[in-house]
Order: sequence, then structure tokens, then C-alpha cells
Amino acid sequence: MNLFYKIVSIRTRDHVRSNLLTLLFLILSPVLYSQTPDFSANVTIICDGESIIFTDNSSGFSGSETYSWDFGTGASPATATGAGPHTVSYTGSGSIDVSLTVTDGGTPYTEDKIGYITVNAFPVVTFGSVPDVCIDAAPFNLTQGSPVGGTYSGTGITTSPQFSPAAAGAGTHTITYTYTDGNGCTNSANQSITVNPLPTVTFAAVADVCIDAAPFNLTQGSPVGGTY
Repeated sequence: MNLFYKIVSIRTRDHVRSNLLTLLFLILSPVLYSQTPDFSANVTIICDGESIIFTDNSSGFSGSETYSWDFGTGASPATATGAGPHTVSYTGSGSIDVSLTVTDGGTPYTEDKIGYITVNAFPVVTFGSVPDVCIDAAPFNLTQGSPVGGTYSGTGITTSPQFSPAAAGAGTHTITYTYTDGNGCTNSANQSITVNPLPTVTFAAVADVCIDAAPFNLTQGSPVGGTY
């Protein structure tokens, strides 16, 4: 504890004399201050890459104190001065220690909060390949995303997890699989799906033949490789 003094002013009125007299008394009265460094965060559990706002809640200091913050492993910025508030982002995962040192009159006062912040890693999300489909294929459910329980989005997704080739149209489309874990951390993965258009098929006229003509191969169909 440090001993400080405050000035208290007392005003009195003289009721005997006709004019009002104002008397100012300066009274030095000792006041004891208990220096208590303290701080809080708007959230204490976050996902990798998210930010926290730290607020100074210290009390009992003279008003000329200085501040030194250490926000712990993975913090950006890692340290700061001044009362704040300070906005800090974290990368990585784990429990983070945070400390605040308030120096007043040459004496440091420190508040350490061990494991105060928990940073959770993003879930590992994968999206396996999807075979090419024709534009006239029936809608089908995508099952290639992992872990199960996520949602699919993108061109051709009517209602997740259903993909409609006709709704998507011909071409290569990027589909996103998004998953949120039990910690509220979200990650996603992308995969392409190719929808092939129907081929343009022609069949030229065949000359009339007699019933006794020898069997012959049809060649009028195009592209070659089809069946008659």
C-alpha cells in the first residue's frame, strides 16, 4: 500500500453577518490505496486466427502508473504498453498464459492468469474427388466430405448434400464442403465436379434396299463408336 493525500473543501455560511462569507479549508486527510492489477477479456475461448479484446480493470493506482502486457504464445501483438483496450489475435492452439504488470512509483504489481485463453485448432476437413457426370444424370447425394456432418454449397447444390447436374449445367464447378466441430471452429475444403454435355449425334439417311440385298454395315451414324 502507498499513502496519498486528498484535498477536501468545506464551504460554510456565516448567518450572523449580512453578507455571505465563504471559507475554504484545506484539510489534508490520509487515504490508503490498495494497488490491484487486473484485466479481463471479452472471450477466453477462440479458434485459431481469431481475436480477443483485453481490458484493464486495475484499481488503486495513483494515475501516473505505466502498463506492460504479455499476451502469451502465438499472440499478435505479443506485448503492449498502455492501459488499452488491446485487440490481440492468436495463431496455433493450446492454453495461453497472459500477464499484466502495472508499475506505480517505481514498484511493479503483476497479475498472471495461467491458462487464461484457450485457442482451439481448426478441424481437418477433406473432400474426395467426384466422378464426372453427364448433364442428364439424376440428382445424387455427395458423400465425399469428411468429417461427416458438414454441408455442401456451390453451383448445382439444390439442398445439401444433393447435387443436380442439370441445375449446375455443363462445365466444371467448384463445390465447397464446410464443417464445424464441437468447439465451434469451422474449416472447409473444395472439390471440382465436371458435368459433361450430351454429345451431338447425327444419323444420315440410308439408301433404300431390296429385301434380298446382302446384309451390310451401317456407317451413317456420327460420331463413330456408337451402336445401332
